[in-house]
Amino acid sequence: MESKMFDSKFKKIQKLFNELSPEEKEKFLKENSEVFEKNKAENQEKRKKLEKLYDSYLKKMKEINFLETIINFFADKDYREEVISKAVEMDIPDNRIPFLFITTKSYLGVNGLMSLVHNGDKKGVSYLSPNEIKDIVEVPEKGLYVIYDVENGKEILGKSPRESEELIKKEGRSCLTSDEGINLCIFTKVLSDHYVDCTGSRYEVDRVPFVGLYDDEVPKLGWFDFDFSVGLWGSASCRSRS
Repeated sequence: MESKMFDSKFKKIQKLFNELSPEEKEKFLKENSEVFEKNKAENQEKRKKLEKLYDSYLKKMKEINFLETIINFFADKDYREEVISKAVEMDIPDNRIPFLFITTKSYLGVNGLMSLVHNGDKKGVSYLSPNEIKDIVEVPEKGLYVIYDVENGKEILGKSPRESEELIKKEGRSCLTSDEGINLCIFTKVLSDHYVDCTGSRYEVDRVPFVGLYDDEVPKLGWFDFDFSVGLWGSASCRSRS
């Protein structure tokens, strides 16, 4: 969506520029050359940071022994360029994650995904029945994809899943599913700060999956009531998926 909007705006600007006389074009370029160069430099720096982030995910996947077929999907050069180019065009706050790799349970199962969530030498476990977890938001069918402009839940700590869902929808964003919440915990250290409500999914009709730590510091996938709130929990969200 953002890419189409950018292309539309660029075409309008290009059309207006083409309608200028040679003298007006020269004047315009001279007056705005510093702005163009500054924007170009900023985009180049932004791209470098995004490339570094992308490659750090690939490195992480190799370190914790993701399936080779999954690594190869995200390592594809064309897909890498597509993701980075899309993120470059987005205006994403510094406190958010520009993009995040997502592997769903259709590839590894819920238990397989949770085993990739580490807290030191302790591996994650699931206490939920996989068949009782249902996504209530639309996600790509392919099972491997990327989410953009990710907020890990810290901005709305202490609010119940019901309250959080309303706030997130008002902002035009989407709550993360249980699979997406698990991936957030695989690739980031969010659990060292707070626990993640996966409000884009439901467990046994009216409960919400979450990823947190047990008393023994083992990461676990459990559930919360839809109206229950604790200060250490927050519903994570994203702007888009592709």
